[in-house]
Amino acid sequence: MIIQGVVSFDNLPCASTEDKINDIITWENGWFSSVTLTPNTRLQHVFALGVNFLGNREPEYLNQTYAGKSTGFQFDSDLSNPESDFDPGNFGAWFDETRQTLYLTRDVFGVIPTYYLYVPGSFVAFSTSLVSLIKMPVCRPYLQLDSDRIVSYSRFRGDQSGSYSSGTFFKNIKTVLPGHIISISSDNITSRPFARFDPDKWSHLHSIEEYGRAFKDLFFKSVERTIGRDEAKVGSHLSGGMDSSSISAVAKALDPGLALHTLYLDTKTKYSDEIGFAGEVAEKIGSIHHEVPPSNEDFEIISRYTSVYGHPECMVISPSSQGSLMEFASHLGCKVLLIGHDGDSVVGSGLEKLTKAYFERDWSHLRALILKRAPYASLSRVIPQWEILNPGEKISRYTKHLIVSKFFEQLKRLKPLEIGKLLIESSRQMNVSIWHFFTAGMERLWKKLIKTKTLEGTILKQEFAAVHVAKRENLADLLRGDLPLTYKVWFDDVFNGQTIIASEQFFALGNHYALENRFPFYDKDLFELCISVPMEVKFGRGIGREHFREAMKGLLPESVRSRAGKANFSIYGREAALRLYHQSTGLMQDDSNFVWHFVDKHKYLNSAAILVDQHASESNHTLSQFHVTRAISLAIWFDWLKKNDLLPTTS
Repeated sequence: MIIQGVVSFDNLPCASTEDKINDIITWENGWFSSVTLTPNTRLQHVFALGVNFLGNREPEYLNQTYAGKSTGFQFDSDLSNPESDFDPGNFGAWFDETRQTLYLTRDVFGVIPTYYLYVPGSFVAFSTSLVSLIKMPVCRPYLQLDSDRIVSYSRFRGDQSGSYSSGTFFKNIKTVLPGHIISISSDNITSRPFARFDPDKWSHLHSIEEYGRAFKDLFFKSVERTIGRDEAKVGSHLSGGMDSSSISAVAKALDPGLALHTLYLDTKTKYSDEIGFAGEVAEKIGSIHHEVPPSNEDFEIISRYTSVYGHPECMVISPSSQGSLMEFASHLGCKVLLIGHDGDSVVGSGLEKLTKAYFERDWSHLRALILKRAPYASLSRVIPQWEILNPGEKISRYTKHLIVSKFFEQLKRLKPLEIGKLLIESSRQMNVSIWHFFTAGMERLWKKLIKTKTLEGTILKQEFAAVHVAKRENLADLLRGDLPLTYKVWFDDVFNGQTIIASEQFFALGNHYALENRFPFYDKDLFELCISVPMEVKFGRGIGREHFREAMKGLLPESVRSRAGKANFSIYGREAALRLYHQSTGLMQDDSNFVWHFVDKHKYLNSAAILVDQHASESNHTLSQFHVTRAISLAIWFDWLKKNDLLPTTS
C-alpha cells in the first residue's frame, strides 16, 4: 500500500506523475494519492488521508471511512482533549490549507513507515515507500547519501543495535518516529510523541492465573483484529515456537471454519529443525499445513528486494527465508500473513531475573533461581554432553557457566580491588572454585591472542573506520516518557533499530507480494500488560514467559506450551552467507562499484576467507558473516542506484 503526496509552500509545480493512481486529491499547490482505499481496505492500521481546504470547498478524504465527517481534524484540540475519540495511531497524513501545515503520524510500533523529504520554504514530499519517494522528480535534486549511516551500517552491532532513529541512508530523507506526530509548515518542523503507556492500569492483578486470563483476553482480541473479517484465506507462519504456534491456535479458536494455511520454513539444518513441533500444532488445530523450503538464490533475492526497499538489506540473515514464506502465501491466494514478529520482546521472559540477582549480589535468591532454571536450560553448544547429565550435574555445570560468564561481563566496569572482591565473593557464595575462573580466563585469552586472530568490528577503509557517528535520538526513551527507569529495558527491547527496520522491510515486501504481514503481538494494551507483570511471575517455574504459557493452556500441545528451547538459525545464516558470497563474485570483482569507496577490499577478502574456513572460531564466523553480507548488500544497493540514475553524492 503506497500512500504519498507533495505539498508546495512556494507555488512549485507539483503535479503527480504517478501512472497507477486509483485515488487522488489535488489542489493548487499539492496532491495526495494512494492505491484504492475503501471502507473494506484492511490495513493493519487505518489511514485517514485528506485535506482541509480554504474557502467553501469541503474536506476531502482518500479513505472513505472518514468521508462522513463534516469538518477536518483539529489536531491541537483533539490531541489535548482526553475525551476525544481521535487516535493518531490510526492516522496517516492531513494537510490543513488554512494553516498551511502538513501533519504526519505513525503507528505506535512503527509497522507502516512514512518517509519524508522537507526543504524549508519550498516543499515537503512523503511516501510509505522509500523507492517511490526518491524517484519523485521533485526530490531527485536533493538526494544525498548519508555517509554516517553507511558507516554505522557497516560496523558490527553499530547501525541497528541501539534505539530506532529517524535517519535513513539519504541525508535529506527522514522517517516519522513510531508513536509520533510531526507538523510541517513552510519554515518549521516539529515532532512530538502522542503515545502514552500506562502499565499501572494492571496493578490490580497479582496471581499467575489473573495475569494469564488478562493476557488471553487481550491476545484473542489482537489476533481477531489482525485477521479481520474479509479474507477467505489467511496464512500464518508456524515455526513450532510459542509465538507462532499461539497465533495460529488462537486464529483457529476464534473461527474453527477459517481456511488457515500454516507455513513451516524447512531449512533442514541442525538447531533450527522444529518440524515435529509445527506438525503437532497443525494437527491439533486442524490447519492446512505446508512445509516451505527456502530459496537458495540469495543474491537474486537480495538484489530484487533492494529495489523494493530502496536501501541495503538490513536483516541479520538472508531474507530468502521470510521471502519464501511470503511468496508461497501469495501463490496460495492469501492476502494476510500472520507473523509472530517481536513476540519475545513484547512478552518478556523473566529470565533476566538471574542477571539482576547476580548484579545485586543476592546470592541466596540466585541459588534458588538456579535450582528452577537449570533443568530447563540448554547448554548443548558449550557442553556437548549436556543432555545426558543427571539433574545434580546440570545444576552444578549451569551454576559454573552462569557465574563465570557474569563475572567476565563485569570486568570492564570494575576497578582492580572490586574485581578481586567479586571473584572471592562469587566463588564462596556460589561454590565455584577460583581455579574454574582461572581456567576460563586463560581459555578466553588463548582464543583471543594465540589460537585465532579476531576480526575487527568493521572492514571499512581507515578514514571511515575512525569516523565518530553522532548520537541519534532515542525512540525508546521518548516513548517511555515519565515511566520509571525500571521499565527502560522493555522499551529498549521493543523500540530498537533492528526490530523496527525489520517491520519496515516486512511492509515493503508485503507490497511486493500483494499481501499484508500482520503482527498480533504489536498491541499496545498487550504490551502494557506484559511490562506490568513482575519478573518473578514471568520467571515462574524456570522456563520463563509463565504468564504467556498460562494463557495458552488447552490451546497448544503441552510439548509446545512447556518447551524451554527455541530454534537457532546460526547454521542456516552461515550457509546463506556462503551462498551469497559465491553468487556475488561477478559484482564484487567490479572495482568501479561505489562500495569500494567505503570498504577496504583487502579486509573484505580476508573476511570472506574466514567465512569459508570451516575451522575458524564461532566468533570469527559471526563477524565474517556480518562483514561479507553487509559489503555485498551495499554493493547491490549502489549498483541499483547507479542503474536507476539515483546515485548521488555523499555527506
